Amino acid sequence: MSKSIRKKSKSIGTYRVVGVMSGSSLDGLDLALCELKYARGKWIWRIEKARTIPYPPRIQEALEHVMTGNAFALAVVDTELGEFIGEKCKRFAGGKADRSAVTDTPFSTCHAVRLPSRSVPAGPSRP
Repeated sequence: MSKSIRKKSKSIGTYRVVGVMSGSSLDGLDLALCELKYARGKWIWRIEKARTIPYPPRIQEALEHVMTGNAFALAVVDTELGEFIGEKCKRFAGGKADRSAVTDTPFSTCHAVRLPSRSVPAGPSRP
């Protein structure tokens, strides 16, 4: 770690963050509330709690078929999924109106989508 990063990190202290994962298995939204602390030149972490929240049937169905729709349908699914993730993270982290009182940094997530097998071109055949 560079000297400037180390110096900056020492003043960081402790963070509470929500880790988020949403993927192509469609089993639900995976959340982890974690505490990260920089002490004595290294990061120490612990998971306070973790949970998988099933998708509502409407969102799960939309995610299953997202790659067969048009751009507008994708935008609608993106909006609905984003609202679902935001609401679930807020509740999971403590449900406070002021997010900064619950977590110290925003989270970032994306949802992996699976292309239908018929739309993926076959690679060159090998002997």
